This record gives sequence, structure tokens and C-alpha cells, in this order.
Amino acid sequence: MKFETIIFLFSFLLLSEASPTDVIVTENNVQGTYWSASTDAGGCSMPSGSYVVLDALALGQSTKLGPLAFQPKYCGQVLRVNCGKNSVNAVVASTCNIGSTSCGIDLIQRTWKITTGNKPPGISSCTVSLTTLNPFTGSTPLCFYRPNSEFNNNYYKLLSVYNTSGKLVKKATLDGIAGSISSGNWYQFNAGSKPFSSTSKVIFTFEDGSNASYVVTS
Repeated sequence: MKFETIIFLFSFLLLSEASPTDVIVTENNVQGTYWSASTDAGGCSMPSGSYVVLDALALGQSTKLGPLAFQPKYCGQVLRVNCGKNSVNAVVASTCNIGSTSCGIDLIQRTWKITTGNKPPGISSCTVSLTTLNPFTGSTPLCFYRPNSEFNNNYYKLLSVYNTSGKLVKKATLDGIAGSISSGNWYQFNAGSKPFSSTSKVIFTFEDGSNASYVVTS
């Protein structure tokens, strides 16, 4: 084996193996399946942006996932999966068979090939970890309007926060008005008779008690 090949393989292993410091919780023996050639807007309606994590998966509600079974708060989080060959970081971009325990993780083609070592599409046993990694460029939380929502509607807003370093959103308010989950991890806010303004502030509160706030502009 050539020296250059050895260096390449060593570098790949360094990139693909888990770093214990960025893992929050891990579940084993989760069923992994092949999803499709690529992801789409899916159940999470992920926004456009400068993604640094290029792999993706759909998350189900298999009992093997334990606390990682799909809930809206997992949309946009980065999971590390290993389905027999290599560890891969993948964004939760969609949902799989919600309301049933039949699905663990459903992987796009690129992710399936890497983590299984090019196995034919099918079923594989996987280890799944929630990480502190972010899907987008940068290290701070980012607020987004939901794709295709009415950005200029000052009586109704659909907002979410990503790049939370593994922190999970517990609730959100806009000018003191509590948001409700619309779909995915998107919170909808109804202004009522008084419209939101250029100084309206949305506050996302995480499960650990910390929060991230933003002035909402149309």
C-alpha cells in the first residue's frame, strides 16, 4: 500500500470517528434503511443556507431510538450514525412513518453508502447519537422564516431556530405571544388585532433554561 493511501485512510478515519466530547446521548441497535437518492423539504421543511453537514436522514419513532425517537425539536439537529462501517454526521431533514414504531432512521443514498460501506439498499443495524454539531456555518443559533411562508404578513409568523449546538427548543414567544408547533420545529405566532412590528422580538427557550432572541423583520 502506498504511503499516500495510508495517509488518506488515516485522515478519513479521523474525520469519521466519534469525538466523545460532542456526543449528548447514544442509542444502539437502531434499524437503518435506505431512503432515496437525495432529501427534499420533507417533514422538517429545512431552510436554505450554508450547510456544513451534507448528509441527511429521516427520523422515525422506533422504540430502539429511546429518547431520540422523533419529536419536532429534533428537526435540524445533527445525529451521528454508524451502520456497520463508518460514522457519519447527518442532519435530521425529514420524518419517517410518524405514529408507528416501524422506522428508526431512513438514510439518503450518500449517507447510506458511507456508513454501511456501500451495502446494497436494505436494512442495517445502526448506532445513533445526538451531537452538539451545527448544520450551518457558524457557531451561534440562527433564526429563520419557514420556507414559502408569508414573510411580510405582520399578523402571522412562522419561525424557528437552528445551529443550537444540540440544545432542544422547549418553547417560543413573539412579543409575549406563545407560539405553537405548526410542523417540523416551526413555531407559528398569531398577532391577533395588534400586528407585529419591526421591533418585535422572538425568544426561543431551550430545555436547559437558556434562550436565544431575535428582532423579527419583515
